[in-house]
Amino acid sequence: MKFNFRLQKLLDHRLRIRDQKLSFLAEQNKKLNDLKEKKNHLIQQVKVNRKLYSSEVDNEKFLNLQSINQFVDLLVAQIEKQDQLINKQQQVVESYRIDLVKANTDFKAIEKLKEIQKEEFNVKKNKIESNEIDEMNIIRHKRSV
Repeated sequence: MKFNFRLQKLLDHRLRIRDQKLSFLAEQNKKLNDLKEKKNHLIQQVKVNRKLYSSEVDNEKFLNLQSINQFVDLLVAQIEKQDQLINKQQQVVESYRIDLVKANTDFKAIEKLKEIQKEEFNVKKNKIESNEIDEMNIIRHKRSV
């Protein structure tokens, strides 16, 4: 007597969906981390150029100051744009996370049902085996009498 879960295909399908959503979430998290790294790089460039700007002030190179200032302004604008991209990506990541939680809940529900049915199967199997053993003992006892 072997346990056969009738919803095994559904369980396997839900597992594949959960794994797929997990990989999508990992991919979106990687994109988010890349955007944050790019923002950090831009911030570092701003800091370096501001230091350069302050050192140029000492040397009074006016044309160079204007180009450095424009570059810093451009970097600040890029940082703001990067912040917007990060916010959008965080929303995407959160939606994927919600999808993953739902898929995981669906999978766990079917998996729990499988565990319950397997436990019921084992109880029935043990009862049948116990009855068979009792019958064998009764037959043995009758033969010996």
